[in-house]
Amino acid sequence: MLKPNNIALGAVLVVCAAIPALADDNALCLDKQVEACTRLIESGKYDQIKRAVLFGDRGLAHRSKGEVDQAIADYSESIRLDPRNAIAYSLRGFAHEAKGEHDQAIADYSEAIRLVPTSAEAFSNRGNAHLAEGEVDQAIADASEAIRLNPTSADAFNNRGAAHQVKGELEQAIADDSEAIRLNPTLADAFYNRGAAHQVKGEFVQAIADYSEAIRIRPTYEDAFFNRGLVFEKSGDTAAALADFQSYHRLVPNDPAVSAAIARVSKQKP
Repeated sequence: MLKPNNIALGAVLVVCAAIPALADDNALCLDKQVEACTRLIESGKYDQIKRAVLFGDRGLAHRSKGEVDQAIADYSESIRLDPRNAIAYSLRGFAHEAKGEHDQAIADYSEAIRLVPTSAEAFSNRGNAHLAEGEVDQAIADASEAIRLNPTSADAFNNRGAAHQVKGELEQAIADDSEAIRLNPTLADAFYNRGAAHQVKGEFVQAIADYSEAIRIRPTYEDAFFNRGLVFEKSGDTAAALADFQSYHRLVPNDPAVSAAIARVSKQKP
């Protein structure tokens, strides 16, 4: 599975220094604490536009706790209070994606783009949603526009690389993944995606190197362990393959695919 990246957008609360009694709640709300955000919303001290931002911040707080439906409700209220709040549309799109509601996500990102046509983040995120819907050409177009707007966006290059790989355009995918890595050498997903492209091309040494770097950056990167195990197995290194499959199994214990892989390589002679 390829790993495109969503770019999370955060609402920014304007801390009102003239209300010192609320200063602690301002800090806590920005630190994604639902209760603090709620106290601010219910304080009656803020006008409609600032309350829209507060609902966006509380949505972020819910999202950080995995409460996606509550987050969507808060983003929707933020939009009702301030229909020109492009950030709220992007955040709601991000939450819809978390639920697999890609059509709704595309609609929200499109509205964010209508409001702020220079938002590289909204184009990149809409591209992800298109890719999830199998709309690969639209995904490439959106990622390319994100790159035009922000040529230093490692996530946008990574996302376009993922879309190129889905189309079987492996050289373009590797080129985009490599640019993402140049821009952000800690982007584990770009190493993973480039490793997957090398794996498809049968370039096992390069694939192992990229998967290994992805694991170094993110030691719990389960898919990188599994794919590296497959490459080791193809390369005839059954001991290394078994070690990677076992690492994956510890992270994802209920996947029948890895149980089959462990059984398969265990029967092979080292």
